[in-house]
Amino acid sequence: MSGPSASEAPRKSRGGAAADAGTNTKSNARAKSNADIDAKTTILAAGCFDLLHYGHLRYLEEAKRLGGAGAFLVVVVARDSTIIKRKGRPPVMKEEDRRALVEGLKPVDRAILGGADLDTAKVIRDVAPDIIALGYDQGDLGDLIRKTDPSVRIVHIGKYGDISSSKIKSIVNSTAAPAVSRRGP
Repeated sequence: MSGPSASEAPRKSRGGAAADAGTNTKSNARAKSNADIDAKTTILAAGCFDLLHYGHLRYLEEAKRLGGAGAFLVVVVARDSTIIKRKGRPPVMKEEDRRALVEGLKPVDRAILGGADLDTAKVIRDVAPDIIALGYDQGDLGDLIRKTDPSVRIVHIGKYGDISSSKIKSIVNSTAAPAVSRRGP
C-alpha cells in the first residue's frame, strides 16, 4: 500500500465557488452552501467508479485527508459517454447511479457528473479546487491539469490492495458463464 506523493505549487486565491460543472445533480442534505465551500480547502477527485470497491473508498478517504480538518471533497463521476470514449465500452452502472453511490460515501461532500464534452478544464474552473487528487491510474490527467491551472496542487494517490473494477468484472464474467451442455445425436 502506498500513500500520497505531492507535486506542489503555491495555490492562488480561488475566485469562484464550487459548482456542479453544468450538470444536473440532485441536491444533497450534506451539501454545503457556497460560502461554506469557500471557507474550506476544496479537494477535487475524479473517476468512473463503475463497480464501486474498497480501492475507490480508500482513494476518496486519502483525497479528503489532503485538505486537513474541515476539508470539502468534490468528486467528479465520469459520464457514460466519457467511459465509452476512453475505455471503448459502456459502464456496468448508469452515471446517475454511480454518482449517487459515490455521494453516499462518508468522505464525499458533493458528487457531480463530469462534462459531457470531456472538458476537464471547465470542471476545474467551476469547482476551483485547492488540491486535485489523482488515482494511481490517472497519470495522463496530470499534464492536462497543469496546462489548465499550473498553480493547483496535484497529489497522486497510490493503489490500495489488489482490486480494480476490471478485475471484479473479469472474475464475475469467468464465473457467470452459462454451462453448455452437449447432447449427442
